[in-house]
Amino acid sequence: MFSLLTKDESKVQERVSYALLADLNINRILNLVTAGKGDEVRKLYGTFPADEEDAAYRRAVFADIKKAGVADIFDEFQDTLKDWAAIKEKKEKIDLSLQQCIWYVREVHAYISAVELLKEKLPATNPESEGMKGLLSLIDEYTGSEEYQSLKQTVYALYDELMEFRVKVIYTRDKFVITEGTGKGAYQEALTTNFDCKDTTFKNPFLNDINTSEIEYETAKLLMKKHKAFAEWVEAFLVNAKEYVREEFLLLNKEVTFYTAYYRFMTEMQKNGHVFTAGVTEGDKFSVYGLYDLALACAYSDNGNNVIPNDAELKEGENFFVVTGPNQGGKTTFARSLGQLVFFYKMGLDVPAAKATLPYYGSLMTHFSVEESSATGRGKLVDELERLKPIMEQDNAGSFVVINELFTTAAHLDACVMGEKVLKHLIGEGARGVYVTHLNELSKADRSVVSLAAQLDENLNRTFKIIRKEAEEYMGIDALTTKYGLTYEQIKERLA
Repeated sequence: MFSLLTKDESKVQERVSYALLADLNINRILNLVTAGKGDEVRKLYGTFPADEEDAAYRRAVFADIKKAGVADIFDEFQDTLKDWAAIKEKKEKIDLSLQQCIWYVREVHAYISAVELLKEKLPATNPESEGMKGLLSLIDEYTGSEEYQSLKQTVYALYDELMEFRVKVIYTRDKFVITEGTGKGAYQEALTTNFDCKDTTFKNPFLNDINTSEIEYETAKLLMKKHKAFAEWVEAFLVNAKEYVREEFLLLNKEVTFYTAYYRFMTEMQKNGHVFTAGVTEGDKFSVYGLYDLALACAYSDNGNNVIPNDAELKEGENFFVVTGPNQGGKTTFARSLGQLVFFYKMGLDVPAAKATLPYYGSLMTHFSVEESSATGRGKLVDELERLKPIMEQDNAGSFVVINELFTTAAHLDACVMGEKVLKHLIGEGARGVYVTHLNELSKADRSVVSLAAQLDENLNRTFKIIRKEAEEYMGIDALTTKYGLTYEQIKERLA
């Protein structure tokens, strides 16, 4: 079956762990992306593409979705299918055979209209991706079939004749007189024209409710009696009904929202000054400019605060960032932004940065420090080791790992020894990643480690900038006492 998300449905896809979504605050981002879209759409972001080929397939599709007007076409397609689903649901609740026949015509007409909309409008967008070209081929093959053409011709003829019916209802002397009427156009237009009324609460009383009143039922009987050939035709259409829905279009209805929901979210963020880029792969090269925490940007978008962008690069022979610096200096935010970068690139979507070049990482793993659990009674260090165990045991070749503040409850020397072992193991396995730590010694744990440091300005204020720099001793209390003139020497000098 054709899919806009994968080239081969038989490939095994990796599920995204809840811990990863929570650690990187991606769940907060996805709450905004999928708001009002339903659980089925949210689930699409819960599975990574099977491999690099599928991720590239998605990126190419998303590039087409970003073209002017393409998302609007799919929105219109989905709105039409939404009407189809609503009509279909109502039709199945109707007992009267004649009424059911009419609603079946409307149902099939809505479905055909959705398909024809794509056939008419999509080719003009000149799609370049394999996925979108495949969709056009599917549409051409399907709509060109003899069965589809016959169905389309029949339902359009029935629908057109149905829309031509007009009745005139006159209430006089305590009774209704129903006769066949004349006129063209929609009921709403007639009301607006004849009564000079802009009130949109006027609706066609014969269109939307499956429960007919006595006058509506008698009106339908009158029309069908006078148009007997149409009545027999529409009844035969329902009696001889065959399965007409192509499952690929129902799958498309769900899958395309994966792209359009993120596209709508992204364009809103861009209006607030946040940049996105498609990202590229050039071998093992890893460099990113203007990277920011997308979840933080979402949180700040309402109050006007700006996020601080950062750059990062792994040169040849470099594999792991070790980030040190003062508390609350932006280290964890920076690590999250790297994880989000890899996550959305793996998903085949644009990433929150000005420019990004990175490999496709087969796995994305996270380990963030958590509070000690009173439920287990094992202590924080044991809990951390338990969470770390799956990462250490699996094949980490081609993985990206985000680690935040390990072994904070261990003695300094023990934490250094264990942290170095973790780093060397992951590097030896062929993983890349970022390790946020208060242990400056880890910045020299391996030749392939890149030391990054969170910066303070000349007044010891946090800048939230992370730069390539040797780890320094950031004594939090000493820095504050120096800033406010409370060191022993400063107090002694003042007293003197």
